[in-house]
Amino acid sequence: MMLKTNALICFFLLNFGIFNAFSQNALNFTVKNAKNHSPVSFANIVFGDSQQGTVSDINGNFTIPHSAASNIIRISSLGYAPLTINTDTMQNGQTVLIKPVDIELEQVTILADENPALRIIRNAVENRNNNNPDNKTPYSCIVYHKMTFGMEIPDTLITTNEETRRLWEFNRDNDLLLIESVSERKHMPPSRTNERVISGRVSGFQQPALAVLPSQLQPFTFYDDYIRLLDTDLLNPVSNRGLRSYLFLIEDTLIQNNGDTIFYISFEPRQGSNIRGMTGSLHIHEPTWGIQTVSATADENQLLYELSIRQNYKLYNHHHWFPEQLETRLIMRETALGQAFPFPVTGEGRSMVTAVNLEPEFTSRDFSNLYLIDESGSTNAPPIDMHRYRPLTARDSATYHLLDSLGRVHNLDRLINFQRNLMEGFIPLGYVNLNLSKLLDFNRYEGLIAGIGLQTSDRVSRYVSTGGFYTRSFKSRDNNYGANLCFRFNRIHEQSWKISAEQSLAPTGNFSFLDGYEPTSSERFKNMAMETADHSRQINTAFTSRIFSRLKTELVYQYKEVTPVMHYPYMFTDEIVPEFTAHETGIRLKWQPRIRLAYTGFGLTSTGGEMPSIWANFATGHGNSDASISYQKTEAQVEHHFRISPVVKGHFRLTGAHLWGNHTPTHLYSAFGTYNRGLSIESRYSFATMAPNEFAANTFGLVFVGATIPTRVNRPGRFKPEITLSTSAGWSDVASKYSETVNTFNKGYFESGIYFGNLFRQMILKYGLGIHYRYGPYSHDKDINNWSFTIGAEIGF
Repeated sequence: MMLKTNALICFFLLNFGIFNAFSQNALNFTVKNAKNHSPVSFANIVFGDSQQGTVSDINGNFTIPHSAASNIIRISSLGYAPLTINTDTMQNGQTVLIKPVDIELEQVTILADENPALRIIRNAVENRNNNNPDNKTPYSCIVYHKMTFGMEIPDTLITTNEETRRLWEFNRDNDLLLIESVSERKHMPPSRTNERVISGRVSGFQQPALAVLPSQLQPFTFYDDYIRLLDTDLLNPVSNRGLRSYLFLIEDTLIQNNGDTIFYISFEPRQGSNIRGMTGSLHIHEPTWGIQTVSATADENQLLYELSIRQNYKLYNHHHWFPEQLETRLIMRETALGQAFPFPVTGEGRSMVTAVNLEPEFTSRDFSNLYLIDESGSTNAPPIDMHRYRPLTARDSATYHLLDSLGRVHNLDRLINFQRNLMEGFIPLGYVNLNLSKLLDFNRYEGLIAGIGLQTSDRVSRYVSTGGFYTRSFKSRDNNYGANLCFRFNRIHEQSWKISAEQSLAPTGNFSFLDGYEPTSSERFKNMAMETADHSRQINTAFTSRIFSRLKTELVYQYKEVTPVMHYPYMFTDEIVPEFTAHETGIRLKWQPRIRLAYTGFGLTSTGGEMPSIWANFATGHGNSDASISYQKTEAQVEHHFRISPVVKGHFRLTGAHLWGNHTPTHLYSAFGTYNRGLSIESRYSFATMAPNEFAANTFGLVFVGATIPTRVNRPGRFKPEITLSTSAGWSDVASKYSETVNTFNKGYFESGIYFGNLFRQMILKYGLGIHYRYGPYSHDKDINNWSFTIGAEIGF
């Protein structure tokens, strides 16, 4: 036993001696910004007059090996003055400071086949499928994220403003926000990816709902055609379209110890290129032609905020590049509502990729239907301390100590609860939530609508809620009210059962689909054009669930007593349809084959891939005691958004339905248009030149096609109009018993238009103007009546 112990001690002593011997020859340094002492990532370090050299990592660290040919090193990086130093005058581990300079890359005219950088980028594009980790092999890894938010305040400040002085004192020792999280990421080509946040901590909050933020600011790799930053798609320079749209310049060439070559290449959008692009630099490795590092900054004219990203890749097994370090820098000078911060707020995030496994034995059963799931707030989540790759700094500890105490005193977790409820259309008021949709509304039939709606909150029960509403229509003088009871079985799968009873007004001839449009879409204005409505007393019940992440279903039953109160415009007679009762049972489906869903502290949300979307409804109905009512109907819709060019986006929607059997004229489809004499509200996927209920149909098919062209893409300022060109067409027919009494458009209805969006902004609202023209068999004799003028409002940044 003594012999084994002595042998073990000798082993450690020997290796310790070898390590010391190596350390005496290899020198480790850190290169930092001389102005603010932040690390300079991916700086080029060249040894002497040769081309041998290395690249600093994302933390500014680099190593000069004992085999370096010279003790003179040259350090260079875009945006910094080059520096030459003698390592004999420096101590191991010393920090090297380089000075930032304001530079503007000059546009260079390079004739075809004369730019050597294009050959390198072309090789990188041709080999990106081989180098893209998501295409190569299955993998798993652990990612540690850390992000801080602070203010850019000068080190010294002279001010008489007490509030500004307090901000300066706070920022001197603390950050505004500190976020840490650890996630397990696994992937199986070509597109199965799961990310599970297993631990997290957010300063000031007991529930780390914001822990997912750092991982969502940039993609995990830099190989897709478009790089998504802050919900904006920017053209990747390492792509076929990027080759034509960017200017590339070789800034330096390095030879590694093993003889491999590293090309340092800068890129920026070409003059006059109509793209949403980036400016930055790449290190490309030869012979693999893989990306070793990338630094990219979104042009300030592309995003509301200034955002820079850095990624560092490590070569595994001499042929497999994989992300090792990721960095994000976000600079915000004003709030989303347009209010300026007293000082710029800067977010700096760093992510370290560890425990990389490039040979996991995965099957499809190892992947859930959710792209991202946040478990950091669960009681079983491990503490973040177990996963830090380096200890907290004194500033980090001070931030946690101060903000956690403030969070407990002021209950900052209420902000997360407020945001989550607001996304669902409610304002939390303790044990009840206020329904925003019932507060104020408007349509042409009812006029101004005011009311109140309340729903019990999660503080009463997470699984059962009940509520009701009351509204008053000031023009039609109607009182609408109702109550509901909802059971939530599984929030991840959106499983719920809702029962409701109400007396309300139903738009005549309306049709809808399950989650048919986003709450921020201009389609919500379609109901404002309603000119004809029916009094309805109804009892509804619906069971909703996601069978898979991509397929959402709803089983519905409805009993309704309908009382038409006015003549329908699509009928040639002046008769009012008699009241009737009906039972209707059906199923509604929504399928999104490319959607990616995330379940976080804010609920179930989409992280992209919403399009294409496909809807289908099937229903059957019959009268309460009147055998003359017995009908069936099927409805379908397809919508897709696609890219025509790097900035021009196209869209189309196809909608169709068929109603057959015995029914009343009230059951006919007629809510196709939104035209109003004078000025109308712009509502996408509606006929802007067709009056509401002008036509009706048992069977119809509608086609909406358009393209949106942003202008002034690479120009400064906020005046950036977006032009949408659109063409719409439709065909319909009615049953033979209505052919003499109902107006339909079986010869084809056509219109085209142009909409100028984002003409001016007010906080998060963007306003625009549109012009549409009606032509074909149903055009009016007086040409002025074929024109429709619209105003529009969109929510966006």
